[in-house]
Amino acid sequence: MITFASFTEEEMTLADIIVSRAMALYAEMGMSRPRLDVHMDLAAAHEKCPLDLEVLANFPDGDFGHDIGGISRHLNRETGYFGDGFLPRCARPSPPPHYHIGFTRDKDDQLVDLRFEGEAEDCPICAGDTGGLPGERAKR
Repeated sequence: MITFASFTEEEMTLADIIVSRAMALYAEMGMSRPRLDVHMDLAAAHEKCPLDLEVLANFPDGDFGHDIGGISRHLNRETGYFGDGFLPRCARPSPPPHYHIGFTRDKDDQLVDLRFEGEAEDCPICAGDTGGLPGERAKR
């Protein structure tokens, strides 16, 4: 099911600027799209692939057209994700993955594999929760 970004006040102002600019671009090209559809596409895209809306609003025409047209064309309106390998030029970079790979020994001196990949705030290794195993040597 598709979900939509909840824009802050500043983001809403930028979204309105972007949608108005997109509507002018569509009109210039002899195309017609409902304003609400353009706004919903932008909100759905921003939810799954955070966009730098200020950059998008100020892009040169070619980059702006690439991103607005690409969002419209490649957005899966059931999932909110892009298809065909499309990535808007104004997409914010993803944070690097948080992971640990390491080993420790259990009470019987057997090697125990400690692995974690996911969000840093959920990391049991960072939290020191290694099951009470002595000598935890996980590395970042």
